[in-house]
Amino acid sequence: MRKPAVAEELDALLEELGSQAFDFEDAGDPVSALGKMMEAWELLPEPKLSWDYFGQAFSNRAAEYALAAKDFEEAVIWIDRMNEAYEPHNEATLVMVAALRARYLYEVGDRDGAWEQFDLCYKTKGRKGFSKEHLQFYKTYTPSSPSSGDKVGPESWGVEIPKPGSGEAKGGKLKPSIGEKVDALYFEGSNFEDLNAPQAAVECYVKALKLLSEPRTKWAEASKLYLALGEALCTLAQLDEAKEVLAYALDSPESDERAKIWLVSGNVQLAMGCSEEALNAYRKAFQVGGPEVFEDDEDAKAFLDHHGLASEEKTADRRPL
Repeated sequence: MRKPAVAEELDALLEELGSQAFDFEDAGDPVSALGKMMEAWELLPEPKLSWDYFGQAFSNRAAEYALAAKDFEEAVIWIDRMNEAYEPHNEATLVMVAALRARYLYEVGDRDGAWEQFDLCYKTKGRKGFSKEHLQFYKTYTPSSPSSGDKVGPESWGVEIPKPGSGEAKGGKLKPSIGEKVDALYFEGSNFEDLNAPQAAVECYVKALKLLSEPRTKWAEASKLYLALGEALCTLAQLDEAKEVLAYALDSPESDERAKIWLVSGNVQLAMGCSEEALNAYRKAFQVGGPEVFEDDEDAKAFLDHHGLASEEKTADRRPL
């Protein structure tokens, strides 16, 4: 169940403080960034972890800033808060907390404790349990032997993709009670993606899709859910599954995000090493949405420019594909 949101005025103030923290982070000033997070935290009404998004997001970022500032006393406080904010844990949030705790223990000289936490990351997600900030540890870390029956590595987690099912996809409107649950899961998944937790996001999108009766593609919500699921799976490098899911998104007659679906499909094909298929998907994205579709995707835009696609297509020729 989604937690309650803070009042609109407070939400705007907290977002502004979060933005200022990002500015200090970009300027290489984690001390001031941490100060902004602490200022925002004080504004959250008690109990602070009862509110949607902010308890998780702010404790996560504050822990990161404290570690970057080498303020280890604050770091352990914020890591403990983050751990509580994400309970009950799934695999993705378990790894997020364990990785930060490992960094803290490593920095204060407790290498055995750090390795124990990294071992938890490895046994949960394998190589993927080490984000770019932790790759330096992965190079020197030696995993312990898994206990009997445990799977080690990313194969220990799999996603059951809800297929569209049979029937005529004519379009329909969900009952309000179902629609509210679907929307809540969608936004919860989006929050996890903002927190660099795509695995947790996938789990939310799958739960939302399972609420849709078959054929799922008859519902307007199916397109955005399959698209979001495809993007998260692409981030996790589960490319075959992402390709399958995006095909389902295109099957939805209610889709108003076809340009974005084709763009992400191109990204998946490119990641799979299929340049020609990627080019075809990008071409369709361009035909539907024009050059602005690529504005926030530098890799796709560079690929587009390299192949001269921007000059060969006409925005005026946009049409549904």
